[in-house]
Amino acid sequence: MILYLGNLPPSVSEGRLLKVLGLSSLSPSRLRIVKKPVREGRVARFGLLQIEEGREARKLLRRRKPLVLDGIAIEVREFHRRAAANERRALDWRKRPWPHPERRKSERRRPESDPHEFELSQPPAATGYDVSYSSEPQ
Repeated sequence: MILYLGNLPPSVSEGRLLKVLGLSSLSPSRLRIVKKPVREGRVARFGLLQIEEGREARKLLRRRKPLVLDGIAIEVREFHRRAAANERRALDWRKRPWPHPERRKSERRRPESDPHEFELSQPPAATGYDVSYSSEPQ
């Protein structure tokens, strides 16, 4: 079983995290801390802990009191892998046919004639100013 440990503080280390989880006897190689860059120069940190299904895993998942490390509550839940074939973020998702019935009654976008063609409804109104376009002084 793989557990997801979310919202990790910046100062976390593998050994310290295992100690807080009460799994200090477990090898630190079974824990992986991932640092993922997010917007504005921040870094999101989460951990993936590979643990045998058993008493320790159930104890961590059913814990009532949140785990706190450096004043930050750590989220603990079972890790579920994403199926890349079911994602819109897959590389070729636009080329694949939609496997379900179409729910749209009609196309939402109306075809336009020529986007560069425009129509002037009325000539511009005359102003009280004399505008000349020649370069000669008057």
